[in-house]
Amino acid sequence: MKKSRMVRHQRRNSDCGEVNQWNCPVKFTADIISGKWKPLIIHFLKPGPIRYGQLRRRVQGTAHKVLTQQLRELEKDQVVTRTIIAGKVRGVEYQLSRTGKTLIPVLVGMAKWAKKHAHARRIHVDEFPPPLRDLQ
Repeated sequence: MKKSRMVRHQRRNSDCGEVNQWNCPVKFTADIISGKWKPLIIHFLKPGPIRYGQLRRRVQGTAHKVLTQQLRELEKDQVVTRTIIAGKVRGVEYQLSRTGKTLIPVLVGMAKWAKKHAHARRIHVDEFPPPLRDLQ
């Protein structure tokens, strides 16, 4: 294949083709939100800023180390912002960044898809935990 045809072929396949999978927008998005707790973290940050302790109580079943790691990754990817609160009661607060807020429709779409297709895995929508069942 001539070089010019190969370059055109690569450009054409940049929407997730085999030649250049690293420029795939679907893979890019999946890499950002993949992680056992990241979608729930984003969901719980949707209403506004929340302190770490509150977030940890809401994301039940996660270890401190794992939650911290996932939050750091989301911060590195500019999905969340971290604010240190000084004063009598010191703490850390997290909130969705502008970029993070743009992921909400993606998660809503995923939730709608899950609700529509859960029956294929013999899961009733009422079996979803409340944060996932109520994601809108």
